[in-house]
Amino acid sequence: MWRKFKCKKIKENMNIHDMLDLLIKQNGSDIHIIVGTTPTFRIHGELGPVEGTPLLNAKQAQDLIFPIMTQEQQDYVKVNKELDFGYQFDSKGRFRVNVYYAQGNLAASLRLIPTEIKTIDELQ
Repeated sequence: MWRKFKCKKIKENMNIHDMLDLLIKQNGSDIHIIVGTTPTFRIHGELGPVEGTPLLNAKQAQDLIFPIMTQEQQDYVKVNKELDFGYQFDSKGRFRVNVYYAQGNLAASLRLIPTEIKTIDELQ
C-alpha cells in the first residue's frame, strides 16, 4: 500500500540529518532517495512519500547523500557506481547505507539497524 506520511515538522530545506531524525521519531526503518521522486520512508512495512517534500532533482539528491559520506567514499562511488557502508547518526541510530546510480543519477537507500534484538515471540 502506498500512502503519504504526514510530518508536522517538514522544513523547506530539509537535510539528511533532519530526515534521519524524522524517520527515527516515526518508528520507520528505511529512507529511499531517488531523483524524480520525493524522499520515501518505510514505516511499519509500508512505503510512502514524505508529504511536503519536493520531487528531487540530481543536485538535491546529491546534497542529501554526500553529507553522510567521506570524500574517499564520494570518489569511490563516482568511479564504481555503488557503495555500501555504515553510518552512525550521533547517538540516535546506526544505518546501513547503499549508495548507487539509478538511471544515471545518484540514489541511496538507508536502513536503520535496530539497537535491540527482538525475541522469537516478538517476531511472530
